[in-house]
Amino acid sequence: MVAFSPLGRGYLSGLLQSVESFGDKDFRRTNPRFQDLNWRRNRERLQAFLALAESWGLKPATLAIAWTLAKAPHVVPIPGTRAVDHLEECAAADKIDLTDAQLAEIERALPLGYAAGERYSEQQWVGVQKY
Repeated sequence: MVAFSPLGRGYLSGLLQSVESFGDKDFRRTNPRFQDLNWRRNRERLQAFLALAESWGLKPATLAIAWTLAKAPHVVPIPGTRAVDHLEECAAADKIDLTDAQLAEIERALPLGYAAGERYSEQQWVGVQKY
């Protein structure tokens, strides 16, 4: 199974401080999870995850990919990046063995279904199965 966009379109990297910096053609500009109140709620919720990464001496992207890898041996995350240093952060996840306690902490910080806003806008659902 391929884990598509395991960094949540950059969200889990912790690098996105402002959605105002998105270019006119950036997919995220019209994505509901990156707009207004949804963005503020999602960014606020992310703080606990970022604190975990820092306390464990990891980059947030590394922790996100390590979590994905730890979920099941048949899951392969495919993070996208244009920067070598970001690729190295993601690749470093392969060397991280998260404990059951750490996995539980991550899932308390970002429980299933926590994200504010729909996954896609109505226009973005074209050609994508809605589930």
